[in-house]
Amino acid sequence: MTSPLCFGQLSIWRSIETNPLVDGIRSQLTKVRSLPAGVTEAQVRAAVETLWRRHESLRTTFDRSGGEARQVVHASAADVVDFCPVGTVEERTRCAEKLFARPFDLTEEFAWRFLVLPAADGTTSLATSVHHILADAWALRLLFDELDRLLADPAAALPPPRLSPSTLARRQRSDEWAARRAAARVHWTRVTEDFADAVADEVGEPGERLSGSLDLSAVSGVVSELADRHKVSAQTVILTLLALGIRATTGRERMVVHLMVANRVRPEWNDLVTSMNQIVPTGIVVDKEETFTGLLRHVQKAGMAAMRNGCHDVDEASAITNRAPGSTVDHVLNYMLPTWPQPSAPEQGSAPTMSIGPSTRPAIAGIYAVVARGETPVLQLHVDSNLYPERRLRAFLDGTEQTLRLLSTRPDLRVADLITLY
Repeated sequence: MTSPLCFGQLSIWRSIETNPLVDGIRSQLTKVRSLPAGVTEAQVRAAVETLWRRHESLRTTFDRSGGEARQVVHASAADVVDFCPVGTVEERTRCAEKLFARPFDLTEEFAWRFLVLPAADGTTSLATSVHHILADAWALRLLFDELDRLLADPAAALPPPRLSPSTLARRQRSDEWAARRAAARVHWTRVTEDFADAVADEVGEPGERLSGSLDLSAVSGVVSELADRHKVSAQTVILTLLALGIRATTGRERMVVHLMVANRVRPEWNDLVTSMNQIVPTGIVVDKEETFTGLLRHVQKAGMAAMRNGCHDVDEASAITNRAPGSTVDHVLNYMLPTWPQPSAPEQGSAPTMSIGPSTRPAIAGIYAVVARGETPVLQLHVDSNLYPERRLRAFLDGTEQTLRLLSTRPDLRVADLITLY
């Protein structure tokens, strides 16, 4: 069976076609995780077979012989599980790294590999390599959860997925979705026309990729307080801080920030194993005479407009922007923020942990911002050093921390007062 790509798959496909900095290796989601004690090869193979029978994306390849990419759903999946007994942690790491270094040929093979690593000490690990066109982080967590349940109970009754990628792809191109597609075109047109002066025509030759990280543990309570007080999400607070940092470090008052959204708001999309992530633009004006509260409300409205149109046809968007889908853009924020952790009381006078080094993230933007998952929130900025040299990157992170500390006692400060902190 063949069908067009669903919109999330198409976004990944176009990015790989257009952007040479998004190659096969950096389009993979990789992980090493522990398996239950005593698990056998037969149990793993049986659980994996159940997974590929449940989810058509695990038995899908892609065909571009007709000029346009199509997904080809096969009746069964080839054996994607390998076993590699290891003696030491170092040997396990080497085996996993070897797996992760192998790119996928999406037209010839399934876009996932499992490597089971039984160790001499009796523990067993699983190294996984999954192409982003097959699954996003949401779908990968779903697969791991189902794998764990099947290993614990091979007869576990898992409810069937409510939707498949091929069914979604046909639905997205049907009359049923006509109003959604039209609304997305209106959104892209409005942002493109209203902020034409805020988008660089040429990004220029890319420079070295840098990564800057800021541990927000000491000021995470301020994010929670701002979100609660103004009845906005933590994502909105982070987006506001990002826009403020861009204004302070570059002088740009008007900007387009592309939000990477999960597109999992509808219940039938929650158990769908495919890539649903897409980036959608929003226009933001950082007026220095505005208060931080006023900027926060403006950003909330802009972010909600983008979220409503997150699921879209990238080819239609490309026709509006006159830029190839997947082209590098100025600013991207991963808007799929995990649940904001409950703030812990920092030690008196504690300072945030900041680090700067090389980045391995695909170069999809001049600045790519994300709050990393974990016990504590960490703001990560992955930047093009031609646009954000280390000095500017350090000022961005330091100014963000100082802004949050000041907002904890003076939440109605003007933007003009805050940009002096950077």
